[in-house]
Amino acid sequence: MIKLPNRGIVEILGPDAAAFMNNLVTNEIAKMANKTARFCGLLTPQGKYLFDIFAYRHDDKTFLLDSNHSEELVQKLKIYKMRAAIEIMPRHDLAVFAAFPAPCHPALDAGSYAANDYISFTDPRDSAMGLRIFAPQNTPETASFSRYESHRLQLGIPDLAQDLIRDKDFALEGLMDELHAIDFHKGCYVGQEMTSRMKRRGTLKQKLCRIKIASSQIPFDTPIMAGETEIGRIRSNNSTLGMALIRFDRWQHAMDAKQNLLANGVEIIIDPPEWLSGANA
Repeated sequence: MIKLPNRGIVEILGPDAAAFMNNLVTNEIAKMANKTARFCGLLTPQGKYLFDIFAYRHDDKTFLLDSNHSEELVQKLKIYKMRAAIEIMPRHDLAVFAAFPAPCHPALDAGSYAANDYISFTDPRDSAMGLRIFAPQNTPETASFSRYESHRLQLGIPDLAQDLIRDKDFALEGLMDELHAIDFHKGCYVGQEMTSRMKRRGTLKQKLCRIKIASSQIPFDTPIMAGETEIGRIRSNNSTLGMALIRFDRWQHAMDAKQNLLANGVEIIIDPPEWLSGANA
């Protein structure tokens, strides 16, 4: 099991929990079955990324939210709470772990909710990412976070907390549509109008995409250049693979002109995974 250091867990408890969450996040929460999880986002009213959330529904009144910036999420949810019959509390006793391939731990019990047991579910973004696990903070790790990162980058799956700039980049730029985080048929949520308009009109100009790196790790947000033209920005990466926010129209022009792509003097190859539909559109 691999502990994910940039995640935390928030509990939503009460008879209004499902309706409260459903009015805020990008995915359909109210119709979730118990003991299931969905990936979703909490956005700005302009449709820009703030939080990516794995929402696990324990029962009709209880949700556990695996989120980036979880302490900040608690404060944000309390602003929206108004008169909703819910409690919002951080679960400092629990941590988020990952394990792959699934199943991979004999003690996993997806139906357990006691603090000393495990809650697990298949990663709703892509089953190849294995299991996400809620377990006590002192649960022993069996592999390093760098192994998780390598696996994620090999699959071309973004970690939005690392790969998007909060309150600047749009949810659709972070592949939240392709990663099953947005339900375009549900009712309103924060940022719904702009997100739906961008989807409907096809106005999105850039998206995250996997890249291959020739030799070394590159600083975050370094420009990727084709001659004098910027075609994207570096995001999370190691010495061989990474993610970048790419203008695909400019990339196409660079390919047509047979131009090399460089970031900080290092050669970059844009390498969309097979699951990323429309990357070359």
